[in-house]
Amino acid sequence: MITKPSNYFAITRQDFVTRIKDNAVYEVEHHQIIEQHIHRGVIKDQIITLEVKEADKVSKLRLRKITFYDSVIKHNFEFLTNLFEMRADLVAAIFVN
Repeated sequence: MITKPSNYFAITRQDFVTRIKDNAVYEVEHHQIIEQHIHRGVIKDQIITLEVKEADKVSKLRLRKITFYDSVIKHNFEFLTNLFEMRADLVAAIFVN
């Protein structure tokens, strides 16, 4: 479940890329195919649904979750974004760089 910041971006239709919390609870709707021309650091590209809690109301938010492996620092990163049309490696580059 997430709270106001990501919900704000979704409601105002602003694009965002952020890290996902370790304790986030979500459902995977779809596993996207990672095409061969995509940068090799992309491990997963998923469409997910998670719950957003604001005051007494809980709603569902559809987002994209990208798992990326940075071979330089040897670490996995998981990103949430509402950029559904952008290539997964470019979404990861926004945050990593």
